[in-house]
Amino acid sequence: MTSSETARGKRYRVRYRTPDRHQTDKRGFRTKREAEDFLASVEVAKMRGEWVHPTRSKVNVGEWAEAWYSAQLQIKPTTRAGYRLYLDKHVLPKWGTVPLRSVQHADV
Repeated sequence: MTSSETARGKRYRVRYRTPDRHQTDKRGFRTKREAEDFLASVEVAKMRGEWVHPTRSKVNVGEWAEAWYSAQLQIKPTTRAGYRLYLDKHVLPKWGTVPLRSVQHADV
């Protein structure tokens, strides 16, 4: 954890390793306590297997579903067409704009 002076006052920066062992950071914490709390929450999420990369946590269900559908090339065309129909009729109208991180198991 490091600190620096900015035009808005002292700010703290936290560096941590992601589960895939890459180093990353988050900065802009106003207090040392906020920075420590964030770091503790990251470590707990990693231990529980619940950690999600910050850029991926902003993806909504519609974006993820389209990426998933595009990758379904190994299946028969009729199965793929059924998936498209199901996505367009049931999934995307209800879930398309919902952030993926907000979907709970019980919701599905």
